Amino acid sequence: MDFANPALDFRRTAGGIESLIREGARLKGEIDAAQARLRKINLKLTESAGFENGRQTAYLFGAGYRVKVRLQANIAWDQEKLLKLREYLPEGKFGELFKVVYEPTSKKTIDGFIAHADPDLADGVKWCMSVKPGAPHVTYEPIEIKTGHQGG
Repeated sequence: MDFANPALDFRRTAGGIESLIREGARLKGEIDAAQARLRKINLKLTESAGFENGRQTAYLFGAGYRVKVRLQANIAWDQEKLLKLREYLPEGKFGELFKVVYEPTSKKTIDGFIAHADPDLADGVKWCMSVKPGAPHVTYEPIEIKTGHQGG
């Protein structure tokens, strides 16, 4: 937290943490609504764009803007099928087309290994890691406050 900036220091903000939570939840709602609207606008623009001769990029012009619309495809590679394909490709060709990537099976498995393995092996695993702090993930969930009449 940037305590040098009084606007970000909840200790100095009127209403303290309550005010920050209220503002964060409001901003999150506005951002979500704006993102949903932007997705709809982008779909309409994509439908309106004239993609020539099978090209993946088109341009629209209007309101003082040049808008670039690029079609995208997300490809998931079936690892078992790739291993089967490797058997049929000429020697060395598979390596030209695909690379091997080592990834941990899970964070929980890695953390457990580091916590309980021989210290030298755990240090070896840590040596292979490059850890960078990420942005915190914050969610806002409204709480329903039930009011009821008590008494007889």
